[in-house]
Amino acid sequence: MDIQLERELSLQEALELAYAEDYVDITAIYTEPPEISVLLDGDSGAEDDDGDINRLSGRQLRAAVEIQQRNNVRINSDTINQGKDYDIDTQEPLVKEKQTNFVWASGNLQSGGKNFIPPDFSDFANSTPVEVFEMHWDDDIMKLLVDETRKYALFKNAPDPNITYEEIKCAVAILILSGYDVKPARRYSWDSKSDMENQLVKNSMRKNRFEQIMQFLHLADNNKPMK
Repeated sequence: MDIQLERELSLQEALELAYAEDYVDITAIYTEPPEISVLLDGDSGAEDDDGDINRLSGRQLRAAVEIQQRNNVRINSDTINQGKDYDIDTQEPLVKEKQTNFVWASGNLQSGGKNFIPPDFSDFANSTPVEVFEMHWDDDIMKLLVDETRKYALFKNAPDPNITYEEIKCAVAILILSGYDVKPARRYSWDSKSDMENQLVKNSMRKNRFEQIMQFLHLADNNKPMK
C-alpha cells in the first residue's frame, strides 16, 4: 500500500490503516496531545473509559500521530511535511524454511552408537556392599554432613543437636533402606504393628532422633552462599 502523505496523519487515519485487512505492518501508534478545548478539561466525556479505543473523542481522533512500522521506520508530522512517498507495506521478506526431502527405505534400524568396553568389577568381587558404598560416601562426606547439619540447626536458631558421625551414617543407611522397604511414610518403620515395623530400623535409632536429624540434614553452608 503506497500512500502520498501531504499533511498530518491523524489518529483516525492511523487506526484505519492499522485495521485494514491488507495491511498489518504497524507495530505502534504514538499520538500527540489533542487540541485544547476551553469547554472540557478531560480528553473524553467519561472518567471510567480506561483508554477504550471505541470511546475516543473527536479531539483525540484528530490529533497528529507517529506510526512505527515493523522495520522500525517511523512516520510522523516532520517526515510528512517533507513531502516524501512512503511504502507503508515495506518490510523484510520472510525467510522460507528449506524443505527437506526424505528417502525412506525398508529394513531394521542400524545403531550408530559406539561400542563401550564391558565393565570390569573384578577388583570389587570380594568387597562387601558397605565397603563399595564407602568408596563413594567416604569419611570426608560424612564429616561434612555432620558439620553442616549442626551449623544449619544453629542457623535456624535451634539448639545444637550434637549429631555424631555414627548417627549420620545410621540415618543415611535408613534412607537407603527406605528405598527398598517402601512404606506410606518413613515413620512407619517404628510402628508397633508387625506388618509395618522394621526391627532393624527400630533397633538402630529412635524415631524422634531420626526425625530431628532429617529436620536439619544439610550439605551446604548457608552463611556462604554460592556466587
